[in-house]
Amino acid sequence: RNIDYRGRKIRISCLVDLRERKAHEERIRHLGQHDPLTGLPNRALFTETLASYVDRANRGWGCAVVLVDLDHFKDVNDLYGHPAGDEVIRETARRLTRELGPQDMAARLGGDEFAVIFANGHFEAQIEDFSRRLVEAFRKPFDTGQGERIKCGISVGGALCPDHAATLEELIGRADVALYHAKKSGRSTFRIYRKGMDELIEKRRALEADIERGL
Repeated sequence: RNIDYRGRKIRISCLVDLRERKAHEERIRHLGQHDPLTGLPNRALFTETLASYVDRANRGWGCAVVLVDLDHFKDVNDLYGHPAGDEVIRETARRLTRELGPQDMAARLGGDEFAVIFANGHFEAQIEDFSRRLVEAFRKPFDTGQGERIKCGISVGGALCPDHAATLEELIGRADVALYHAKKSGRSTFRIYRKGMDELIEKRRALEADIERGL
């Protein structure tokens, strides 16, 4: 600012180094959007990113969601301990990341649940090929670094936008339906959403409820 000093007009300026503050802000932002164990985007960033891809897909670009669950992961924690389980989770993130294209995103949604945004998914054959590669990548045992080699496969379910769903909620829901069918098919496999899968699940749930009431 301009001031009078001993009868003279002078200008005073102040310089503040904000680099440390900006670095802290960036770290806080990163922690709010990423999983601390794997460094992958978390559910919040995944949802935000997928919303933009769904909007783009409805204008002709196309995208897909692939949901990934580790098979019998609870057994890993129970038999080998949580440090081994954490290493399996970290290695899962690394294996998923290796299969991604430059515009794809892998995220950890929580626990042993992961998801992939397939940025240029236009055809079911693309998603099937990607899912098949993922399943094969997880046939290799996990090395915990403590002398244990743990087998832990994955189940995969995928859905395309806009072919299978036009909204974010529908897309995730239908990928989840496909994942459910993969698990019911014996695990360590994949399924792509098909019309009618929802009805089969509703019938199964109704049957389970009837059996429970009968018992």
